[in-house]
Amino acid sequence: MGGSCMTRIDGPDARVYSDNKEYAEQRCLVNECLVIHFPLGKKNQYGKYLEKAINNLTIYAKSYYYNWEKNARDKFMSYTQAGEIDEKMQQVFWLWYLTNYRFYRDVSPIIDFYFVEYEDKLDEKMKEILKALKRSYLSVYQVEWIRNNAVGLRDIFCDKTFVVERNFGDVTKAVEEGDLLLLRLVRINNSVIAAGKTVIIPGENKEFLCEEINSRRINEQVGDMELFLWEYAEVLCGLVIDLSLGIRENSLKSRSFIWKKGNKEDWIRCLKKQGFLVLEKDRKYVKLTVAKGDNSFKRIYVGSSLLVIVTESKNYLDLITDKINQIICHFGWTGEWSEGFNFTDREEAEEILGQIMQDKYLENWLNTPKRELDGMTPLQAVNSMQGRVLLEQVLDELELNEIKARILGEYYISADVIRKKLKLAKSKVPRGITDGETLAIRVGKFRTRQEVTPYVSAYTWLNELYRQIAAAFYQMYYSLPEKRTKLAWLIFMWNEFSSIFKPTIYKPEWWMAALEYAYSELSGEKIYFSKVGKRFGVASSLIRKNSEEIVRHFTQYPLDFSRPLAQYPRFEEMDAGDKIRTYEEVWMHMQIFKNSIEKDVERREEESRKKFYQLVNEKRKFWNKDFQATYREFWKRAFLLDLAGEDDRTLAHAFWELHASMFPPYLRTAAFNMMMSYVSAYWIKIKNLSEIWLEDIFTGEKYRIYGVLDKRRKEQVIPGMICITRLLPLGDSYWIFSPVFVVMPEMAENFMSKVPMFLEEYNPYDVSDFNYLKAKGNVILQSYITALDEMEQNTLNLINQPLEISWQVGEVINPHQALKQLKSYKRFQLLEEYGDNASFLWLTFSPDQNYQWGYVIVVNNKIFFTTPPGKDKNKLIRDIRRAFKEEDIVIFFRDYRGSLGSLKRLETYMIRHLAKFFNRYPEISLALLKQDDLEDEELEVKQGIFLLKLGARLMECLKEEGGN
Repeated sequence: MGGSCMTRIDGPDARVYSDNKEYAEQRCLVNECLVIHFPLGKKNQYGKYLEKAINNLTIYAKSYYYNWEKNARDKFMSYTQAGEIDEKMQQVFWLWYLTNYRFYRDVSPIIDFYFVEYEDKLDEKMKEILKALKRSYLSVYQVEWIRNNAVGLRDIFCDKTFVVERNFGDVTKAVEEGDLLLLRLVRINNSVIAAGKTVIIPGENKEFLCEEINSRRINEQVGDMELFLWEYAEVLCGLVIDLSLGIRENSLKSRSFIWKKGNKEDWIRCLKKQGFLVLEKDRKYVKLTVAKGDNSFKRIYVGSSLLVIVTESKNYLDLITDKINQIICHFGWTGEWSEGFNFTDREEAEEILGQIMQDKYLENWLNTPKRELDGMTPLQAVNSMQGRVLLEQVLDELELNEIKARILGEYYISADVIRKKLKLAKSKVPRGITDGETLAIRVGKFRTRQEVTPYVSAYTWLNELYRQIAAAFYQMYYSLPEKRTKLAWLIFMWNEFSSIFKPTIYKPEWWMAALEYAYSELSGEKIYFSKVGKRFGVASSLIRKNSEEIVRHFTQYPLDFSRPLAQYPRFEEMDAGDKIRTYEEVWMHMQIFKNSIEKDVERREEESRKKFYQLVNEKRKFWNKDFQATYREFWKRAFLLDLAGEDDRTLAHAFWELHASMFPPYLRTAAFNMMMSYVSAYWIKIKNLSEIWLEDIFTGEKYRIYGVLDKRRKEQVIPGMICITRLLPLGDSYWIFSPVFVVMPEMAENFMSKVPMFLEEYNPYDVSDFNYLKAKGNVILQSYITALDEMEQNTLNLINQPLEISWQVGEVINPHQALKQLKSYKRFQLLEEYGDNASFLWLTFSPDQNYQWGYVIVVNNKIFFTTPPGKDKNKLIRDIRRAFKEEDIVIFFRDYRGSLGSLKRLETYMIRHLAKFFNRYPEISLALLKQDDLEDEELEVKQGIFLLKLGARLMECLKEEGGN
């Protein structure tokens, strides 16, 4: 190639990053003839400029927007099953973070902030580069041809063609015709340059990617494909990451039909005639599927006035739509099709959407091979005896996981729903499951997986009665070291027998006596029915009958009594990470225990909640979503660990006596530590990045905290901050058992004054008293809530005071010319204009990293202006004079001492004009209404109060005028 080449671009060539107006303005003519230039001279080397721009943006983001990065990474990975961003996607992420990521929907990307702050320092070429980079977006391009130093690319989503230089970084030599490339193309004048990292995708994924991206665009209700690729780049990146891991899962495609004529019964009858199969009838909808086809997900949901098709394949979506259109034409019914979901009734929508997700997860689960089923799917397993044996075990474990998922608020598949789908009754032992080869499979699986241990919690129990029998043996024998081997085998045998045969329990003593006798006989110990019967108070005939069943089973499948017992570490021997995981496991057990208690637990929970929330005023501003969630977590932990019931015991005590005392040693220690823990308040002390200390505000005792801080987190720790939390020991350090409240230094004194007041009811108190320490944690939280409430009230009182604006005024002879000059000067943003009167926002950025801004209004032949306290009035005056310099307009300013009426009018104009402007550009309001870091502390406080009052006035104005 020489210096350039030409290609035709089909369709619009440009992209926009924000609103539709700007997007429309940047559209070019269809079939534009675009010259692609491969620059050879240094002056036109856009690639180097682009690389420099990206480097400068990266440094800027890491310096000023580091607190956005975590949320950005979470969003970037929100559509993938991968756990973290791999090395080859890091560069892709960073360029997306700089140019496309927005912290909120109404906040500009980082590149916009950079452009505003450094606009005066950038040369024209760099401005051009930044504007082009801002318009760019990620897409997938297919390599159509490679000629020497040129490559022909076609955007597979937008069907546009580009010719670019053959320069794709470290993968340049690997790129071949037919490959798909995830990359970002930046158009600068007539040049198109590949920016950032290029990721190669095998060409056979083209149809899959096109179908998935289009489907998800429809679901997000975005009409323009380029706009979708700009706003939802994480969707495309998630698909590419999954493909690199060998994961290729189809999303759900949907189409809705809302009818104006017809009824649900007629639709069902017609659909059945067309070969659709009714799966389920509900009060609000009927669920159908395709009678014949592959195993992919295909559903039709017929509601009161609508029909929804949901499939994994677009081919099936179109096929089902065609069949339904035949019905519509035949009966002359009328209605409207729409892509995606389109519901008229909200309640019906929630019910159908919830059912769709449940059906999808269930379908995937039933059709996915599982290692626990020897590679079979559940649908395959249910058709063989061996599979049914294994499936029973899987479903038993699934029920336990259901409880954990319910506690954590996670989605789970109900084992009961699966049993119903597979026609497996839980209460009955499947016919043939205790015979021959199938029983051997079940026994083999159990013994391979289960350790021989005397600790009841190390086993999974089908119900509480079976666990109680094991617990009774534990109470009998654990305190006798010489009997612990016997105890371990008794529990092991009972767990295997009860899991397989599911015996009915009338009286636990009957089975305990039978198990004791069976173990003695199997282990070679001489014992008589009468002796065992006397110990458990059970008739010999009952022992004989039950023990024969047990002996028969373990004679057929003998136990190896020489097998050693499982060994567990002591808590002190474990490293900090394992100790933390142990605490989390114990916490899970505690929550399961709480949910298993039926007696009075709901009443007790409600009473404790009322007591915990008695000082909370939920109408306060501080009681936002995040604060409410944190406080709820404090209450959940306090209910289990701190709040005593009528029996003067916490639930943690009851858990200890009934469960935790039968844990292995390491879990038992963790349970004891959690039972004895309490909430307290601590001064935060940071020595270095790897040493974080908390100092108890009551005792002065210091605690070294497990973990390290990065530099950014350290900078956020302000001397005098107080941390309210619960600590758990890890040996030489402590783990913060979240949640956490942080008391800021300016509120610390008020908070500290409240604590003694609330502690008075416990006076006299003993600092070593366990119950006092538990109660003190609740007092600390009450003190914090009261201090926040008081602070908010004081703030509201402060906000309602006058703004105390200091105005300056100057006079001009020719106001019309003055207005023209102000409008042409880049540092003055026109707010409102009416005749020869107008208002402006003055805005610039100072070397001390603070925004300088003020409000200017021209009324007749007078110019009024004001700035917030701490802003540079002299700089504003200089900029006004610079604006007037060309026309030789001279102006002098003085303090304005007008009447109360005129001052009020000026304030009203300023509030109204700024409110409208900030409502249009909220990202600017975030920067301008932020308090500066000033050397003069008194002036800094004065500025903060002014901005607080101003913000409140702006919100009131917007509310009155119906703004956002």
